[in-house]
Amino acid sequence: MPLFWPLHPRARKQLELFGLWDKVVSTPNLVLLRPITLYEHGGASVLVGNNVERIREEYQNALVKERKQVRPDLWDGHTAERCLEAIVRASDI
Repeated sequence: MPLFWPLHPRARKQLELFGLWDKVVSTPNLVLLRPITLYEHGGASVLVGNNVERIREEYQNALVKERKQVRPDLWDGHTAERCLEAIVRASDI
């Protein structure tokens, strides 16, 4: 049965750091996905690090920023169907 892993970029970095990345990407039935959470990729999160001034700045920006809906092409309400189709296709292998 396939396992779908929405992999955060920091998790990937740690897998690489510990020498596990090649093993993970070559694991049969493991499907890696990239979660879209950062604002510049259509998400709502802003990566600010641990700089207190930057955190305050982005907090203030968030309070006044105009909200407009930005969604990637495949965020169309049919994700469950595509996931099910991928699982069914993978189980036929």
